[in-house]
Amino acid sequence: IMALVTTFLTTPVLNWVYPDRLLRGARELMAGEAEGRFGVLVPVSLPRSAPPLLRLADMITGPDNTARSIIGLHLRPAVEHEAFRAAVNDLNADRSETLDALVAQAAQEGVPVEPMSFVTRDPAADIVRIAHEQKVKLVLMGFHNPVIGQTILGGTVHRVLQGAETDVAIFVDRGMHVRPKSILVPYLGSPHDKLALEMAARMARHAKAAVTVLHVVSPEREAERTRLGARESADKVFSDPTQPAPVTFKVVPHADPIAAVLEQAKPFDLVVIGVAEEWGLTSQLFGWRAERIARDCPSPLVIFRRCGPQAQTAPAGDPKSMPGSLQPA
Repeated sequence: IMALVTTFLTTPVLNWVYPDRLLRGARELMAGEAEGRFGVLVPVSLPRSAPPLLRLADMITGPDNTARSIIGLHLRPAVEHEAFRAAVNDLNADRSETLDALVAQAAQEGVPVEPMSFVTRDPAADIVRIAHEQKVKLVLMGFHNPVIGQTILGGTVHRVLQGAETDVAIFVDRGMHVRPKSILVPYLGSPHDKLALEMAARMARHAKAAVTVLHVVSPEREAERTRLGARESADKVFSDPTQPAPVTFKVVPHADPIAAVLEQAKPFDLVVIGVAEEWGLTSQLFGWRAERIARDCPSPLVIFRRCGPQAQTAPAGDPKSMPGSLQPA
């Protein structure tokens, strides 16, 4: 009780003595320097998650340091004794083992990273705020086992997915120790699937990885029209002549799209997929239903969510929820 009383009494005083505007100036300076680049915000909470998240950010942004910006963010939970600590230098204070691991990995691989660390009382809100202030194009987060329930896209992840005014990616690690050389992209045609295609194209181009676009069709009906439409979408994304590795378009008839993805994913180094009901992936604050693909996928997995009006679709199962290329034949 005394700890709660102390926090409530000291917080307004600290906010008055060290107002957020003192820290906001430094963040806005960083945002101004990064504007015009492909910016990725990488929140890291554990040292072991730093290397694979950095590899993904590097693959997405590409080798041109003048055209990219990677921000490594470590949010430290507030504890009682820190209520009395000065906050003026908190933007980069106490980098911690986690952020040091990210910075060390970045130096080893020659990837420029802007480290940022501060105490937080609301990690999701601070991730969303920093992403907005830094004008990043993507928030790339790792997944860790939830405290409540089994849902992967829940809790802090859910709040970032719902609140971020930019695209979001959730990485589910299965042991990605090196750059992937083969990428599987399940595709049904949602805006989130299209973002997954675009990000897979960037990663494949920069990592010289081969891509397979997997289009699952129902065996009960003629799927030629949807097959042609999905192929056209894939060709449009992978039309870049600088793509160094081949791109394969694979059609699999299957009554269960999720089972088809799990069967096809085994030989691939990385699976890149859009968040969608069709894949059994939805954002939930709390939940007891484990998302089947995220839980059972044998390969490392990145789940993408596109932000903005173009991401709004009709309910799952409605043919109009998919682009024209995926309407029933």
